[in-house]
Amino acid sequence: MNTPGFTAHQSLYLSNRHYITGFIATWNLSGTVMPELDVPENGGGDCHESCGACSKACKKSCQNTCLPVPYDKSCCASTETCCDGDCINTHSNSAHCGACGHGCPSGQVCNHGECGCPSGQTLCNGKCIHLDSDYWNCGACGHVCSNLPCIDGKCQCPSGFTKCSEACVDLSRDRYNCGACGVSCNGDSCCEGTCGGTICDGTCCAKGVPCCDTAVGHRCCSLCIPMPFGLKDICI
Repeated sequence: MNTPGFTAHQSLYLSNRHYITGFIATWNLSGTVMPELDVPENGGGDCHESCGACSKACKKSCQNTCLPVPYDKSCCASTETCCDGDCINTHSNSAHCGACGHGCPSGQVCNHGECGCPSGQTLCNGKCIHLDSDYWNCGACGHVCSNLPCIDGKCQCPSGFTKCSEACVDLSRDRYNCGACGVSCNGDSCCEGTCGGTICDGTCCAKGVPCCDTAVGHRCCSLCIPMPFGLKDICI
């Protein structure tokens, strides 16, 4: 039994891609003109949409059994733009940055539709540079280091080295700067910052400390005790 003032109409709801059959109750006062609803040609069932392939313009032609007139639908998402037949996000695509065909220079990236350097880099003379390590742009564009590496944005020697005459040297091993800049060992080795030491299998023995050929390799020892019959030295 119908409620007074209402009539039940079988109608079609519109969803994302098709119509589905359902029932709605519409207010039907006296003298009200009811809207006409499209229904499938066969008189029943759902309305079905069919679409062709995407065209070069990122459009596809569609038809619906309830809407016989052909219509176009976009192939691209709402965040994309049709560029040469492809759906492109112009906010992040370096070949189409901000607009179709607007490419970013080499080394730059597209961020929010604008070309720029990747995070941690700075644009210097058209190139993206790491200012913390670039010899020609150390700490700032155009700041060139002179015979020194660029470390942490400064022209300086790495840890363990000292600047002597515009060069970084190891004062513990450098025979021309042994223990201090300008101290030469005159041909002797520099070990632990002292001239006259001995290089022992890559290890530096201080002056007066012998290098012993032990069973576990060459070692700096306070005293070497030679062993007979080709046996290895004893290191004390």
